[in-house]
Amino acid sequence: FGSSHSWKTFGRCAELFAAMAPRGTKRASSAAASGPGTKRRPAAEERPVLAKCDAIGKALLAADPAVVPTIAAKMLAPMLRHSLGAVKEGRHEFQASVVDMVGDLLQT
Repeated sequence: FGSSHSWKTFGRCAELFAAMAPRGTKRASSAAASGPGTKRRPAAEERPVLAKCDAIGKALLAADPAVVPTIAAKMLAPMLRHSLGAVKEGRHEFQASVVDMVGDLLQT
């Protein structure tokens, strides 16, 4: 990471990630929630940008841990669809920070 801002944001993102509910403790979805008219996650085939986000995530996870720390890759990879997949002008501050951090990692 090149800038101190990225490290501050990384620390904040890591705190938020650690505060998330452990896997398996979330409520199960109801049958009504999967009915017609509900939102579904778009498939990568439907939006080419999502396939590119997935490819970047896989590259981060496969990178040398000496270059890309494993914990950073595991945190950033799932965030790519929600950050790089968002229109630049509409990105939240955290989404922009994720894009900056991934950009810094790709430049190393």
